[in-house]
Amino acid sequence: MRRNPRRHRRNALLALGLLAAAGLTIGLLEEFRTGPEAREGARRSAAPQAVPAPRPVGPTKLVLPDPNGIPRLLPPGQVATGAPTTYKPRYVPGRLLVKFDSSAGKAAKQHAVASVGGSTSTGVNPIGVQVVGVPRAQTVDALAELQNSPTVEYVERDVAVAEFSSPNDPFWPSQWGPIQVHLPRAWDVSQGSAKVVIAVLDTGVDPELPDLQGASVPGYNLVTGDADSTDDQGHGTAAASVLAARTNNSEGQAGVCGRCTIMPVKVLDANGMGTTAEIAAGIVWATDHGARVISMSLGAPTSTQTLEDAVAYAEGKGVILVAAAGNSGSSAPSYPAATPGVISVGAASPGGGLYSWSNFGDWVHVAASGCSPAPWLGKSYVNFCGTSAAAPVVSGLIGLALSAKPSATAAEIEAALNDTASPIPDQVRYGLVDAAAMLAALGIKSTPSSALAADGLRPVFQGHLGGSTPRATYKRSLSAGQLTAVLAFTGGGPLTLEVDAAAGPVARVSGRSPLRLAALVDSGKHKFVVTGPPAGATFALAANVQHP
Repeated sequence: MRRNPRRHRRNALLALGLLAAAGLTIGLLEEFRTGPEAREGARRSAAPQAVPAPRPVGPTKLVLPDPNGIPRLLPPGQVATGAPTTYKPRYVPGRLLVKFDSSAGKAAKQHAVASVGGSTSTGVNPIGVQVVGVPRAQTVDALAELQNSPTVEYVERDVAVAEFSSPNDPFWPSQWGPIQVHLPRAWDVSQGSAKVVIAVLDTGVDPELPDLQGASVPGYNLVTGDADSTDDQGHGTAAASVLAARTNNSEGQAGVCGRCTIMPVKVLDANGMGTTAEIAAGIVWATDHGARVISMSLGAPTSTQTLEDAVAYAEGKGVILVAAAGNSGSSAPSYPAATPGVISVGAASPGGGLYSWSNFGDWVHVAASGCSPAPWLGKSYVNFCGTSAAAPVVSGLIGLALSAKPSATAAEIEAALNDTASPIPDQVRYGLVDAAAMLAALGIKSTPSSALAADGLRPVFQGHLGGSTPRATYKRSLSAGQLTAVLAFTGGGPLTLEVDAAAGPVARVSGRSPLRLAALVDSGKHKFVVTGPPAGATFALAANVQHP
């Protein structure tokens, strides 16, 4: 990360006197209603603008259907219904799909296949398409040669298709953002860890929200000076949910880092307002209480030395700080996003560029999806749009990386984040974040054992399914109690885990990795049966019995 050149750090002041420092008023970054005013537009870098005087800013929200009912996509024309266009197909090497001309004879077809060193394995009948295998390294050349053959009506590459890793969270169909930044592919590698604590500096977090149950450690309230960090405004709850709502729990939305831990630090009041002194104190408090990442969806048009010193204090402890760039459609810096040592995040539209209302410029490092369904207070869900929604996405990506590679330094993570971003010329310094590419750049690869380790579990069985072995059976003696079993796997399609006792089946679960099963068991021998499709999978199984 960049270092602040001013080194006169006052750590004692940070620990004891931040709240007493006269701070600049700082508040929520205005969230926009979806609709025409949130249209995507071409961006031109603007000349630096005069810094306006601070003013109170509050969010605007669009309420979605009650999550207890059947969630629906937003009406046509709303931002959140846009479809991403940046996902790239994966082609099967050494495999072409060829349809020969109806006039071509058998000998001509055989000659065309032989000319590219190919062989015909099977076909797609009755449409007359042949599956042709060619040398893997010559796939593209063979494609071009067959395209020029008079005996061929058409030839194309075969596309790798996999089951979508679709969480069962009700608002998942409205979440275009995770697809845009390749989160499902990243979730195959890391789904987060409870050991990674991400502080959310905001209006607090609603402790009663079902989608965040079990997700938080105790926080602090810098507004009132006590431990009650309950949200009395709504903005903080929305930001925290984008970041870490529990995924695949049939509640609300899918969070970016659905197994990470949230530390709610209330630095803004019920009106969404605070001061740089309170923000600085919150940064220091979160740093001293174990946060590895600090996410801030707030800002002001100017900064203070106190805020800069707090950022440097956290940075010196290895903490990674992320902040929203602001929603003024301006190149004028917003703070703390523009503070040295903070990762500044703009809001990307479904098309991949910035929304017209997102702040932009070289001081904005990366962009992330700028709209997401999110809970407000009570049972209402809102279409949460703004850089306030984008910053938690980046904080969550960092949480995924730290979960899978706890030894990664802040500099390594920031370099991977920046280097793998897709460029957005003249809008942000590096581009639109790519979750899967970022993890790959850090050398993070998924294994079933590592997936279990992220939850603090050890495998008791490991194995592989595929070909003539679509089933694996293990026997284990269990004592009476509450059995919890977790099956993590890579490759192949959905698997099934079944537990059987001498008296008959105990429990069964099927689906995507990881599978979780809980059941009461009696003492005795039990069978753990893992079954799957012919495509195969490598798996690891953890099992534990808690005694009454």
